[in-house]
Amino acid sequence: MATVHGSALGADEQLSTTLEEVLRCPEQRPRSAERITGLMSLGTPFGAREQQYADDSVLEAGTYAENGGAGQPYRWMVARLGTVVVAVSVTGGAGNTEQELNELGSKALAKMLTRVEQRLKGK
Repeated sequence: MATVHGSALGADEQLSTTLEEVLRCPEQRPRSAERITGLMSLGTPFGAREQQYADDSVLEAGTYAENGGAGQPYRWMVARLGTVVVAVSVTGGAGNTEQELNELGSKALAKMLTRVEQRLKGK
C-alpha cells in the first residue's frame, strides 16, 4: 500500500495515528472472522536505533488468527519518505519463523521505498 499526502505533516499524522491506535486497541478485528491480538507498536524516526532508510517508520507486531484457528505471527511495517507513506503487512503460516516474516516484510518495504525514492528524484 502507498499513500501520497499533500505535506510531510499529513504523512507524519498517518504514522502517529498508526502508532497510537495500537495503544488504544491492542486487539483488533480487521474482518468478522479475523482477530489480531497482543499488538505492540514501535516508532523509529530517521537516525534513531540505526534507522537510515526512511524519514520515519512504525512496526506493529502481534498474533493473527482466523476463524478461531491457531495464532500466527503478524507484522505491519509502515515507513515515510517525504509525503509518501508505504506499508507492508505480513502474516505467518505453519512453519514460518518470525525471522522469516521480518525478512520478507523488510525486503518488500525496502523495494517500495527504493521505488518511491526514485520517483521523488525524477528517475
